[in-house]
Amino acid sequence: MDHSAHMMASGMDHTMPGHTMPGHTMPGHTMPGHTMPDSGGLCSMAMTLNAQIDGVCILTQSWRTNGGWSMLRACIVVAFAAVAFEWIREMTRRFELGAMSTSVRLPSSRSASPVPSSDVAMRASTRKRRHLIRTALYAVQVAISFTLMLVFMTFNIYVMAAVVVGSAMGFYFFNTDPAGVSGKTMVCH
Repeated sequence: MDHSAHMMASGMDHTMPGHTMPGHTMPGHTMPGHTMPDSGGLCSMAMTLNAQIDGVCILTQSWRTNGGWSMLRACIVVAFAAVAFEWIREMTRRFELGAMSTSVRLPSSRSASPVPSSDVAMRASTRKRRHLIRTALYAVQVAISFTLMLVFMTFNIYVMAAVVVGSAMGFYFFNTDPAGVSGKTMVCH
């Protein structure tokens, strides 16, 4: 059934100038006043491994590379974020070790000396404060790690390399666990 008579009667032109698909034409379909911006202002969203330098958006449309120098700057920022993640992880580990080594144990019920109630209240307050700090450090780690994961998912080899190099540098400079007993590995969460 041919609907061209109805389309022409409506007076609407549904074509989009400059946007054609070879082999897919729709004569008489234009939309006056509805043009799409050129690809120069849009983000490139590759879903496969790529080495694109121009037009790569990192996290937002406002953080878009427009050449080699802007890609280099973006990679440096990403690498610093990965270094910061490793630093935060190490600070958290040190805080946890410090909290364990300075934790004061309550005397057992067999102890001859009673514990004053003010000491018990102070210890409980200290435990709550330490737990609040640990929770804040954990939240910062999760935020940075998920952000790095999203950055990595640009599938751009330069940006991915910046995450890996930054993580390696941060681990090298900040990890002071000689035995490797911290048990933490590079994960999103």
